[in-house]
Amino acid sequence: MPTRTGQATGLSALVIWPTGRHNRTINVLVSYATAHGSTKQVAEAIAERMRAANLVADVRAADDVADPSSYAAAILGSAVHN
Repeated sequence: MPTRTGQATGLSALVIWPTGRHNRTINVLVSYATAHGSTKQVAEAIAERMRAANLVADVRAADDVADPSSYAAAILGSAVHN
């Protein structure tokens, strides 16, 4: 599988994309925990990029995710404080 790394606004990510074409909808959960709202903004930006790649991306607060089993993939983000 091809991989790509990226960095935006202090966020590093490793993205692994399946090769070939697919006919099924790929649902991705972008879940976050945030103290002041910044991580939510990053999650929304990630979801926008996923949608631009023809994926279905749902942005949800971690506390609002009861069962992630309906998603093919999940991206989790949280704030880091010292």
